[in-house]
Amino acid sequence: MRVRLIPRFALAIVAALLLCNSSAFAGTIYVFNANEPDVAKGLAGTFFDARFYLDQNSQPIESTHELLPGQGTALYVPDGASSAFLDVPPGFFATYIDPFTGEAYRGIAPSSTGVVGVTPVMTYADSDTNTLRVTNTMSPTADLQVNFIPISGIDSISYTASLGPYETLQLHAPEDFFGSAVMDGGGQPIAVTNQFSGEGNAAVGGFATEAQEVAIPTIPHDTNGFTSNIYVQNLGSDSTGVTVNYYGEDGTSLGTSNYGLCGNQGFVTSSYSSPQGAAQAVVTSSDQPIAVTIKSTNNDGDDAFAFQGVPESDASKLVCFPGVFNAFMGETTLISIRNSGGSEADVDITIRKQDGSVAVFWGETIPAGGSTVVDLSSIEELPSGFAGIAFIESDQDIVCVGITRDADGNSFAYEGGPLTSRKRDAVSTLVFPAVSSSPYEAIEELIQEYASKDNDLDCFIQALGVK
Repeated sequence: MRVRLIPRFALAIVAALLLCNSSAFAGTIYVFNANEPDVAKGLAGTFFDARFYLDQNSQPIESTHELLPGQGTALYVPDGASSAFLDVPPGFFATYIDPFTGEAYRGIAPSSTGVVGVTPVMTYADSDTNTLRVTNTMSPTADLQVNFIPISGIDSISYTASLGPYETLQLHAPEDFFGSAVMDGGGQPIAVTNQFSGEGNAAVGGFATEAQEVAIPTIPHDTNGFTSNIYVQNLGSDSTGVTVNYYGEDGTSLGTSNYGLCGNQGFVTSSYSSPQGAAQAVVTSSDQPIAVTIKSTNNDGDDAFAFQGVPESDASKLVCFPGVFNAFMGETTLISIRNSGGSEADVDITIRKQDGSVAVFWGETIPAGGSTVVDLSSIEELPSGFAGIAFIESDQDIVCVGITRDADGNSFAYEGGPLTSRKRDAVSTLVFPAVSSSPYEAIEELIQEYASKDNDLDCFIQALGVK
C-alpha cells in the first residue's frame, strides 16, 4: 500500500494520528504558548501562522492555529517541505524534532544583522560530514557570503551565492576541511542549521547571538556510553584567551583549562580532558565573542546528539521545552538544569499535557553554580506514553538542555527556551531551515498499528479539532 492510494478520509485519520504520535514517526514542530492567562489578556491574540516552503517557486503551505495560554500542539511537516516559518506572538516557543534523523533544534529567531556564526563544520578529514542549510527569511534576494575557517584560523575559503525570497540553500564545506563557518546575509536576516552525519546524526541551529561567557549544562563523559567534544570558535578578529571552567554537580570547581586563539580561530577539546565526573562547564572569553557547540557520541559511533552552549546572558528564571517524553514510543527525556546564579536555586518543574493541564508538578534545589538531571522516567506520577511540555521556573537564573533517548539508543537534544521573549511587543518569526516529512513506510506502519489497537478517540478529537 502506498500513501497515494489511501482514500481521503484515511489520510485525514493519518494526519490526526500524526498530530498525536508524530514524534515517533515524522519530523514534527512542537509549539507551546507559555503565557499565563492574565498576561495573554494584554496580547493581540493567541493565534499563530505556519508556513511550509517546498521550494522558492512554489506557494507555501499555510495554516493558522490557536493555542490558549499553557497549551501546546504538534505540527506534522507536510510531504516535500524543506523549511518552515512560524509567525508567533510573544511568549510562544517552538522546537523541531525528527527522531528518524536524530535531529532537534529550537526555532531560530534570525539576527537583524544577517550574520550567523556556525561551529563546527567537519567533512571528509573527520568521521563526520556536515550539511549547512541556509534560509533567506525575507522576500528581497540576499547576497550570501560564506567563510569556511580552518581550525588554524588562517587561509579561510570564501564563497558567494544569491538566495531568493525564502529560498533554502544546502552547503557543504570544502573537501578535507575541518573548522568552522561564518555566514553573512549582506544585511538580510538569514537562518542556518548545521546537520551532522557519520558517527550518529545530530543537528544544531546557527548562532545569531554573540557572547563572551557560555554555559554548558551537561557534558556526558562515559555516561551511558557517551563522550563529548566541545567546539569553541572565536567570532572576533582579534586574538583572545579562552578559559574552560569545569564544575561538579554541587557547584564546586573541578579545574580549568586555558587556550589562546587567534582571530577567527577555533579549537576542540574532549570530555576526556575534563576532570572525571564533571557535570557542566562554563566557557569564558575575556574580550572576544565566542560560539560553543557540544557533540556527544556513543562508544559504538552509531548514535550522537548535539546542542549549543547557552550564553550566560540568556540565562532566565523561566525556561520551557515544547517537546518532552516519557516512554512515548520508546522515547524518554532527561532535562539538565544548571544554576547560573550566585545563590541556591529553588526550581519548580511543571510537566503539562498538550491541552495545557498539569500532569506533574515537583521541585528541585540546586546549589549555586551547580546542576541536576531530571529523568522523566523516574517520576512515578508521570504516565508511560506521555508526550508534552516542560515548564521550569526558578528564583535564580538557569540554563537547560533536554536530551531524549529511545530504547534503541537513538538520541537527540536541544536547548530550553528562555522566556525572555515575553518582553516582545510584536509578532516575530521563528524559522526552521531543515525539516523533513515522514517516510511512506512509517505512515503505513502507523496505520497498521492503529488498526490493531482500540481507537484513542480523545486523541482523535483533539487532533482534528486544531484550528
